[in-house]
Amino acid sequence: MDASIKLENVSYLNDNMILEDISININSQITFIMGESGCGKTTLLEVISGFKVITTGNIQILDLIISSASNFKTYKKLHKNVLLVFQNAQKQFLTSKVLDELLIGVKNNHFNVDEKKKLIEEMLIAFKIELNILEKNVYYLSGGEKKIIALISLLILEPKVLLLDEPTAGLDSILGKKILEYVIKFATQKNIQLIITSHNVDEVYNYAQDIIFMNKGHVLFKGQYNKFASYCIQHKMDLFISKEYQYLMSINKSFNSSFTSIEMAVKYVQNKPCN
Repeated sequence: MDASIKLENVSYLNDNMILEDISININSQITFIMGESGCGKTTLLEVISGFKVITTGNIQILDLIISSASNFKTYKKLHKNVLLVFQNAQKQFLTSKVLDELLIGVKNNHFNVDEKKKLIEEMLIAFKIELNILEKNVYYLSGGEKKIIALISLLILEPKVLLLDEPTAGLDSILGKKILEYVIKFATQKNIQLIITSHNVDEVYNYAQDIIFMNKGHVLFKGQYNKFASYCIQHKMDLFISKEYQYLMSINKSFNSSFTSIEMAVKYVQNKPCN
């Protein structure tokens, strides 16, 4: 993973202080951001992607340094390499026809259109979506279809960094899991760094390499899951810990063991001889 994002004393002031004096390094390929609604998760993605201009501090990303004084040329380069998938897919759409929407970025960035059309079809097939969706009006799609189209339109551009704001919110668990697993597989193959906001504690447990936890515009924690779970227990925030992880810890405590997955623990319990 060669991408690294460094925030130094970053604040974003609107009518209120939304982000305050954030200094963190984001190096992992898959980082999840957690926290209660209104804590600043989405705003953090927006300042990293350049959709909002920070008030103080700077962001070092790829070979760019972003600050309140950054010019158009800097932001243009940023927007070519760092893309944001909005939670509300409709905010992302610029045209009405699905195929046109999917090809806007392709044409603007001078990619081979035929190659990208083939990739689009492969992705739609992977999601079990009929190819005739390409001729439909994007605003008449289901919520799940809109999310997938918004995601594909940016994924095919193969950015260096892809930011996803609650990508599975409002979806059933099966579709949400399918979308997340496809994105992570594709990103791993293409060496794309992912930063994902989520309220889903099981998603975070199953897929995060690093976790950022926010509260009221501040970053209170950054690290791996086991340390995050310990942090939550210490601060009486069990609702942010996956039930699966809590079950795993209870098994480890009961058997004085150190299993790292439910599968290992269950296999041990099933094969353990009765006394």
